[in-house]
Amino acid sequence: MKICVVGGNGNIGCSVVSHLLKLGHHVTCYNRGLSGPVPDGVEFIKGNRHDSEKFEQTIQDRGFDAAIDLVCFSHDDALSSIRAFRGVSHFICCSSVATYGREFDSFPTTEDHPLRPWTDHNKKYAIGKAQADEAFLEAFRSEGFPVTIIKPSITYGPKMGLIRQIGSDLEWIDRIRQGMPIVVSGDGTALHQFMNVYDAGLAFALLVGKVNCVGESYNLVDEQPTSWEAYHRTVMHVIGREVEMVGIPASTLARLMSIKAIHLSDIFWRNSYFSGRKLQSAIPEFRPHISLKDGIEEVLAVLDKEGRIPNVKRGGWEDKLIKAQKNVGLTSNVKSWLSFFRS
Repeated sequence: MKICVVGGNGNIGCSVVSHLLKLGHHVTCYNRGLSGPVPDGVEFIKGNRHDSEKFEQTIQDRGFDAAIDLVCFSHDDALSSIRAFRGVSHFICCSSVATYGREFDSFPTTEDHPLRPWTDHNKKYAIGKAQADEAFLEAFRSEGFPVTIIKPSITYGPKMGLIRQIGSDLEWIDRIRQGMPIVVSGDGTALHQFMNVYDAGLAFALLVGKVNCVGESYNLVDEQPTSWEAYHRTVMHVIGREVEMVGIPASTLARLMSIKAIHLSDIFWRNSYFSGRKLQSAIPEFRPHISLKDGIEEVLAVLDKEGRIPNVKRGGWEDKLIKAQKNVGLTSNVKSWLSFFRS
């Protein structure tokens, strides 16, 4: 099958392409070429999907059988993909569980849950993804556009590195290696689901051509939730050093963010637990099999090989946060907390 992957060399994309090749498909990647080369055996079309006219005409001229869009982030992106890939037998879009929002009606959250996307630091990621989902499903309802929507949770791999509960920096890894404490939100026990990109890529590849999945949305998650505390401790176990996790109330962190005293992300401060049963029923041959420990070991090895883990000096923003928390404690007086933090 001739498959076009829009993206193809990002966090999930490399794995998707690798699995498609193993399954015997002819793969073409359409991207800007800014994230490194595509894998061997893949045809590469250099282009920017936001140059809509050129993107859509190029794709239409090629006549692909199926497509996977890994870089669709807005309503306009979705409409452009619908025009570009009109005529394919199957189109798979990478969405996100972030489209459900942060307040859930029940756990585990299933695909029929209302979409309540939220905005984090004025980044309209979740809102854009939700609007794209709606555009695709409307095209399915109105014209039979053969879309399947996949909603991954936290999907980690060598390209992205190892995130943490309060952000995506990699400094925390060196902090652990030096025996320095790390900050968590609250008690650090919020639940989330972690999947290695190898497993995520396999799911995308196995879905191609499954006509029974057209018009459906699926959560792509490891069925077993993991607390951030357990995740951080697994990283510590792999590194071979235990450090203290210092909890700072989420309300304090949020207030400090609102006045721009610190720059973090609050995306992982709440519990989230999504059901993956619908996807497992659709493709029974798919089961995640990369353990969290094995996945972390692989990613750390790549980060070290590529020299991507920065060296941390004491006295930085995280040390100031920890010192302030231990001296000010759980006071609700943010001014007192802030004055100590800045001292």
